[in-house]
Amino acid sequence: MKHQIIRGIAVLLAIGVMVCAAVSLPCGADAGDNVEIITAEGKEFRRAGRFAFTVANEQATIVGYSDDLKSTFGKWPFSKGVVRNPDANGTKNALVIPGELGGFPVTRIGENAFRACDSFASVVIPGSVVHIDNWAFMHCNGLLEATLSEGVAMIGYQAFAQCRNLSSVTIPGSAISTGAAAFADCTALISAGIGDGVTAIGDSSFSGCTSLINLTIPPSVTRIGMSAFSRCAGLTSLSIPDGMASINEDAFYHCDGLTSLTIPGSVKAIYSGAFNSCVGLTSVTLAPGVEQLGNYVFSRCAALTDAVVPPSVTFIGDNAFKNCPVILSVEAGSYAAQYAQQNGLPVR
Repeated sequence: MKHQIIRGIAVLLAIGVMVCAAVSLPCGADAGDNVEIITAEGKEFRRAGRFAFTVANEQATIVGYSDDLKSTFGKWPFSKGVVRNPDANGTKNALVIPGELGGFPVTRIGENAFRACDSFASVVIPGSVVHIDNWAFMHCNGLLEATLSEGVAMIGYQAFAQCRNLSSVTIPGSAISTGAAAFADCTALISAGIGDGVTAIGDSSFSGCTSLINLTIPPSVTRIGMSAFSRCAGLTSLSIPDGMASINEDAFYHCDGLTSLTIPGSVKAIYSGAFNSCVGLTSVTLAPGVEQLGNYVFSRCAALTDAVVPPSVTFIGDNAFKNCPVILSVEAGSYAAQYAQQNGLPVR
């Protein structure tokens, strides 16, 4: 029994070492020079400075981070690499993710790895990192700025979601997509730099970013996902690049700050509710080439008075202009002219 107790204490001490680190370490030196190998919950982890990581195929994945001696094991499942300390009140500074740990390149930031860590105000993710997994930085409310370096390819679900004070993010062109709900409900986000090379804005990527005003969608983007910018009420201007193929359901739902909109002819389909409830929108111009408008696409745009619909449009869904004081500019004999007549919409 005595030996079992001693063995149990040793395991707890190992875990304590894993999740705690000296607060005096500046974030730039978090990687440390010494690597410890620790077994906890039947799994092998390595620790360098404040970073906990695993190694597979000669590549390192960061699975956890400890920012305060008061951090305690068990508030989040350690198997997911989460170290959360809601009581941390240390100095906030810059966190630089190392390009290697223990001699192995850091290629992945694991699920929940930095979730709810509030001790850093900015983070730079190096180009060695290919994957940022789900929830990796979710709820980091001390985070003000995030820079993802060229090389990052995958951004996971809600990777930076609900970082309430995040005001600026840079996404490199190497990223395939901005990630589903990756920055959702970052209510202080003002500027999102999306690099040329990104081909898709993921579903709900920036949903609920109510302060977003600076947005440039590069010409490489061909798809805007469902609810991608829904409830971005601060967005006052929008430039859709020629080359975009589709705008999905509710993509810009309730973007109340938009006043005018031009859709290039490369966009073949604008799906249901894409601009529903954009209450500040007054004019819409669809370029020749646009073919389909989904149900409720401009419904409840209470200020919309003018919409140019070209003869290339061959389908308009139900209630596309419901509750809009709109006058459609259409070509006589076109599908849009017939739709207007059948639905009692005035034309010019």
